[in-house]
Amino acid sequence: MVETRRQEFLRKHPEEALKESEKLEESRREKESKKRKKLEKETGKEEEEKTVKEKEGPSTSTTKKTESKNKKTKSEAKNIVNVLEKGHLYFLYRPKVDLKEARDADDIQRLILLMIPEHQEGHEEKKRALIIPKKKLPEKNQRLLMINSQVDEEMDNLAEHLKKETYQTFTRGERTLEACRPFAEALYEIVEHKHDHGTHTHLTYALVLPKRIGNVHKALNVHREGSFIIVIKNPDTNVWGNAKQGSTSATRTFHPAKKPEFSPDLIKVLEGKRFVPVNPIDFLNVEGAQFIVIGATPEEALGHHEALEKANDISDLGGLEVQLGEEGKKLEKEAKEEQKRVDEEKLVKDLHLDPKETNLESLKKGEFQ
Repeated sequence: MVETRRQEFLRKHPEEALKESEKLEESRREKESKKRKKLEKETGKEEEEKTVKEKEGPSTSTTKKTESKNKKTKSEAKNIVNVLEKGHLYFLYRPKVDLKEARDADDIQRLILLMIPEHQEGHEEKKRALIIPKKKLPEKNQRLLMINSQVDEEMDNLAEHLKKETYQTFTRGERTLEACRPFAEALYEIVEHKHDHGTHTHLTYALVLPKRIGNVHKALNVHREGSFIIVIKNPDTNVWGNAKQGSTSATRTFHPAKKPEFSPDLIKVLEGKRFVPVNPIDFLNVEGAQFIVIGATPEEALGHHEALEKANDISDLGGLEVQLGEEGKKLEKEAKEEQKRVDEEKLVKDLHLDPKETNLESLKKGEFQ
């Protein structure tokens, strides 16, 4: 009976199920780590005895240099970053129904992330509208649901749902939704990160607009740089034991959320698992797919747990370079270069927005509008 209640609890709270799954995985990794350290210790003693016995061995300084080089090579081998996709990421919000403007985060109906990937050979260039129901990016150690609300090859089709809209209801008559407000643009990457503790995927970004962040960015937890572990949630009820599949409430901002239709190849990757990394990247091209984004920013992926406790955001830890090494440094550099080429007018043009009805004050001043 206790087990049945526990299963029912996890079924109703998928985020708790994720935590429990992570704890089991962490326990397994700790056991493997202890075994590995014990083996390395025993091997190290044998190496030391062998060195002492050798009468004509290399000098002490040469030995230290060799050991240092070997350690560095071993560390690099255990910390591999592969870029799966890159492109532009746009942040927008829409005020609630019948509100001319938003005064704070409580007046926001939706937080929208428009993901526009760069051209890649052999990869579908589909644009995506992602919605975070909690209306902000996750803070460190926080897990939030993100829904792939619409996927389309044409920007015009996505832009249509960002415009001002008037519609009729039976109970309240005419209702109005103001046009979405863009408030930031960034370069993004989806990266696969392999290290001692396993493999996971990140959604990482570096802002190019605005030049300075304001109250709207702070309220919605959008910093100059960000990196989040991202996993896709398996909708198969057999895996969850009749699990509740999360909120799929309809939204006028984009199409009502629908049941995702995965290809046979993607179903095979998901088989028997509740969550998997976003690899292959085609998971992001499935309309209706649900993801969990985890604000575990940079050091958790590398195991720097002490730094994680002290840091407020990614900038406290040296930026993306701390987490993703050379690839993070490269993204930071590209973002700085992109800042010279972008402005508010170009953003409106790139997103096919109507310049007459698009409010850019949040982008220019960093305040709610």
